[in-house]
Amino acid sequence: VYSYAMVLWHMLTRQPPWSGLTNSVFAAKELTETYRPPIPPYCPEPYKALIEACWEHNAYKRPTFMSILTTLEKDIAPLNP
Repeated sequence: VYSYAMVLWHMLTRQPPWSGLTNSVFAAKELTETYRPPIPPYCPEPYKALIEACWEHNAYKRPTFMSILTTLEKDIAPLNP
């Protein structure tokens, strides 16, 4: 689910999440600091909420993919008619 959040972020920004960081610095930040790239201000709120839920620090609090699918159908699909 964390990886799905990173894919969503990448699709939104069209940048790699480690943009501006070397691979080793990114790996160290991700492993030791629970690195999350900044979500840009132009991101629609339903997308932002989904990304943040999916990369929640506590893996047990992250949504299931069934819950993600429900969110996509209920909250996000109406934004893209």
